[in-house]
Amino acid sequence: MLRVISAFGIVWFHLGAVGRDIAYSGLIVFLVLSLYLSAQSTRVPKNVMDRAKRLLVPWIVWFVIYGAINLARHKPLIPLDNGIIFGILTGPSIHLWFMPFIFFTLFAFDWLRDHITPRIIAYASAASAILIFIMASDWRPWSLKLGAPIAQYAHAVNGILIGVFLANYYALPSPARSALLLIILALAAYLSILPMPGIGVPYLLGVSVSAAVLLFNRTLPARINFNWLSECALGIYLIHPLCFMIISHTKLVSELGMPFVVFFASSVSVILLKRIAPSVSKYAM
Repeated sequence: MLRVISAFGIVWFHLGAVGRDIAYSGLIVFLVLSLYLSAQSTRVPKNVMDRAKRLLVPWIVWFVIYGAINLARHKPLIPLDNGIIFGILTGPSIHLWFMPFIFFTLFAFDWLRDHITPRIIAYASAASAILIFIMASDWRPWSLKLGAPIAQYAHAVNGILIGVFLANYYALPSPARSALLLIILALAAYLSILPMPGIGVPYLLGVSVSAAVLLFNRTLPARINFNWLSECALGIYLIHPLCFMIISHTKLVSELGMPFVVFFASSVSVILLKRIAPSVSKYAM
C-alpha cells in the first residue's frame, strides 16, 4: 500500500497541482522504500547485471520513448544546460533521473552490506542524515542553482540515508534508535517552518509515514491486498508523464482532478501491458 501512496504522490507532484509540497513526500517514501526493501530482501544481487536488468533496461526503453517524443515535438533530445553527461543522466523527461541514480545507490548499498555491520551502517546513515538536515540552508540553494540532475541528487540523498537507517533500525539499542529517529523528525519539522520549499514538509511527512508503516505497523494484517498494484509502482512512475501528455490534450480534466485521472490511467496502462504483453513489460517496467 505504501508503494501505491508514494507513486500517487509523485504523480501529483509532477503534474503541478495544488499541494505540490505535500505530494513531494511521495518521492521521499519511494526512496525510503527502495533501500528498505533492498535490505529486507533475502536475495542480495551479487551480479551488477541483476540490477541493470531491473533498472537500467527500463530506463533505456523510456529514454528512447521520451526522446522520440521530444524530437517529434521539435525539442532537444536531452537538456544540455549542464553538459552532455548530466543531460543523459537527467534524461529526455526529468523524472528519468531517478533510474540511474537508484541503480548506483542500490549497488553501493549491496556492497556496504557485505563489508560493514548493520549497526555501524545504521549509526553512520542516521548521523549523515542529521548533518545534511543541519546544513540544508547551505546545500539546497547551491544544488538548485546547478540544476538537474544535481538538484535531484542532492535532495534525494537524505531519503536514501533515512531508508538505510530504517532498514537497519533494529540493529541499534532501543534508546539510541528512538533518539536518532526523533532527532531526524524534529529537524524535518524545524525545516518545514523555514522558507525552504521541498525539504521540511516532504521529509517530515515522508519519513513519518514510512517509519509508522515500516517500523511500528509491521505486525498488523492487511485488510486489503494491494500487492498487485504495488508491483505496478515503478511502471506508473515511468509511464505517467506520457499519460499526462495525452490526457492534458483533451482539455476535459480539471487541474484538481488531473492527478487522480493520470494515476488511474497510468495504473490501468501498466496492468494491461503486464497482462497482454508480459514479455515486453518486463523490459519496460
